[in-house]
Amino acid sequence: MQDINPFTLIASKPIYANPWISVREDSVIRPGGKEGIFGVVDIMPGVSVLPIDAAGFVYLTREYKYALQQHMFECVGGGIEHGLTALETAKKELQEEIGGTSTDWVSLGSVYATTVVTKHEEQLFLARNVTFPNPPSPEEGEVIEVVKMTLAEAYELVMKSEIVHGASMVTILKAHILLNEK
Repeated sequence: MQDINPFTLIASKPIYANPWISVREDSVIRPGGKEGIFGVVDIMPGVSVLPIDAAGFVYLTREYKYALQQHMFECVGGGIEHGLTALETAKKELQEEIGGTSTDWVSLGSVYATTVVTKHEEQLFLARNVTFPNPPSPEEGEVIEVVKMTLAEAYELVMKSEIVHGASMVTILKAHILLNEK
């Protein structure tokens, strides 16, 4: 089935841009014929990685999130830089954030956290049999605490809304289902 856009674009006006996001205002004719506007936020696509070692422990990050003014649990993650694939970015972020590496990667699909005014796709990965041959090397300005727990504990944090980052929630839930189907 082909998606047919029911909106007619009249004009698009850039409002703001930096290396990670851009904001624009689109003037449109809505499906019912009335004119309207949409504010659209384009965010750099990213990855979310749930690392799991051979013993079955997962590794989450806990980092202060400026916009929310609080520390948050999340999967390993970051933006996909120009020229890198999602998997290359996932491997890079795994090494940078927790010092991990893996040769056993499972794609868990993708997610858009919100779809009303933002365009931000996160590719989701499970990194199995993770080892830690090197220390983490976070980017300047990142202060990341690595938290080791069982997958069941991570699942419970999602279910109790102690993990609320959308891509991390979906990654953990999909991994929990995948690894418990056996």
